[in-house]
This record gives sequence, C-alpha cells and structure tokens, in this order.
Amino acid sequence: MASNVASYGMATNAVAGIIGEPHGSAPKKEPNSIENLDRSSTDYNKKTKCKKTKNNKNNNEKNKINVTYSSERISSELTLYRPLENEPNEPRRLVLFFAWLTARGRHISKFVTLMTAAATDVLVVRLVPVKLLHPETGTQASAERVCTYLRNNQNYDKFLVFACSGGAYMFCEVAMKLQKEPELRDSVLGRVVGQIYDSPVDFTHFTTGIAHSITSSPAAQNVVETLVEWLLKVRHRAMTRHLVKAADFMHKGPVFAPNLTIFSNSDPMSPLDSNQIIARKWQARGMKVRHSIYEHPDTGHCVNFIRYPRRYKEDVYSFCAVVGFIEPARAEQLLASEQGS
Repeated sequence: MASNVASYGMATNAVAGIIGEPHGSAPKKEPNSIENLDRSSTDYNKKTKCKKTKNNKNNNEKNKINVTYSSERISSELTLYRPLENEPNEPRRLVLFFAWLTARGRHISKFVTLMTAAATDVLVVRLVPVKLLHPETGTQASAERVCTYLRNNQNYDKFLVFACSGGAYMFCEVAMKLQKEPELRDSVLGRVVGQIYDSPVDFTHFTTGIAHSITSSPAAQNVVETLVEWLLKVRHRAMTRHLVKAADFMHKGPVFAPNLTIFSNSDPMSPLDSNQIIARKWQARGMKVRHSIYEHPDTGHCVNFIRYPRRYKEDVYSFCAVVGFIEPARAEQLLASEQGS
C-alpha cells in the first residue's frame, strides 16, 4: 500500500510537470514569411534555421510602439487584458489565450503585450496541474467559467484562438461546451477567424512528453513514463477518458478556421509527425493549415517566442493580417517597429 501511495505521488508530480516552465535552449533566425492561406496544401517541410543575432542598439523611435493595457481578474484562472489606446468605434476583437501548464506571469505577459500591441483584448486562461488531474471538477469547471464570460460579453466582432502546449487541450474543453449551445457556438466559434497553436501536445505523446520535460536522464525518463502510464490506467474514469475525448475533438478540428502551428524540430512533446497527422485531418476537411518549424540544436518545448521574439512576432502578426484579425497596416507598423528595435 505504501509503495502504491508513493508511486501515485510521483506520478502526480510528473503530470504536474507537463508543459510546465518552458525549457530547452536554442539559437535565432531570419523571418519566415506567412504563405497565402488560400493555398490548399500544407507546407510541412517549411523550416528555417535559427541563428543568434545581436540586438540593434539604434532603435527606430519613429516606428516604436508603446503598449499599455489594463487588467481585470475574472477568476483564479481567468484574466482579461485591454489595450488603453483602443478607440470606442474600433472593432471589438478578443484573443482567447490558453497558457501552458504552470505558465509564469512574466512569460504570459510577453504574449499579452504581443497581442494588445495589435489593439486587441486578450482573455488569458491558465491551466492548473491539479485541475488537469480532476477534469470534471477542474478543467471542465474552468472551461465553464470561460463560457460564462463569453455569454456575458457577446459584443466581440472577431476572435482568435491562441493556445500554447497543453492549452490546446483546455481550448478543446471550452469548444466542446460551446458546441452544445447553438447561439453561443455561432456567436463565438462562428466568429473565430484564425487559430494559432504553439507546441501543441497530443495525447499520443503524453507520457513521453512528461518524461522529457522533467529529466534528461534516459533511465529516469523510463521510470517516469512507467509511473505516468500507471496513473493513466488507475485514473481512467476520473482523468484519462476526458483527455482522450479532448484529443479526439482536436483531431476533428475544434473550430473551422485557418491555422498556424508553431513548433520546434527537436521538441519531443510536440513532434513533426504528431502535428502532421492533425494537419492532414484538418486539411481533408478543407481547413487552411500552415506550419512554422523552428530548428533548434537542443531540445526545447514552448520556448520559440522567448528565444526568438523577432521571428515569432513576424509569424504571428503576418498570420493575423492574412486572416483579417488585424489590419495589414497595423501589422506592417508592428513589424516595422520590431525591425527598428
């Protein structure tokens, strides 16, 4: 009995480590342009090596954009951010940002600044480890709070889904609830113009991803994988079946909108083959899909923006302009500001 309790505790800690603090290292790249999304095929092999570049000390002050925003804490896992520069007559746009597990505030703030700079509101949804272990009272309750906010704020013209790592699972929980309410489904999912996934983790790589995320020792990785597999078996009804259901929903396409998936070629939690499988299924449904693959010399998960901010901004802003979430002129201004920094 004691050994089972100890094993459960170790496995629980392993699950809590999934997609936690971004880790890994990598060096920087020149911009990788977004392709026209009218193209029907997926550019699976679009890769660009990341090379380190020195920051230009001479900032272009003319193009510099200063970002200020307000924040409103809605619940323990929901926070709304609004840019202060928005004009009353501007279109209302909301980014549904689903953070990775145990994401820290300083990292989330980078994404908030990224999108509020584009004059859009951002609703940050945090994914908490203990809630992942108890989906019915945890992540699904959090998903319902997201739906409640959307029910009470149906004044947005456009939505963008932006999910990092395990945040893709959290979005699926929200989308499955939205699908059950036709009016809310149409007013939210029907207005999603694009979806961005950064290092999404599929259930097929759940155990391997956890093992690599918390240790680099092959022997220790084998132990962790065994413990997590045991946890998934003993908690099938309480946890695993919900993860599988959400994964199936992701493969079917949680929302019909153009997609940009960003990931590293050396990330065991979000490998190329896993992203290709999902992309082909979405493409078969007629969805426009694009991959932006960052080539890292070492393993890294969900570190693309942190390590390579310039390229990342170019990927995101160009995509947002192509799908009509932000104005092309605004995207050009933001990218010009980045070039001058």
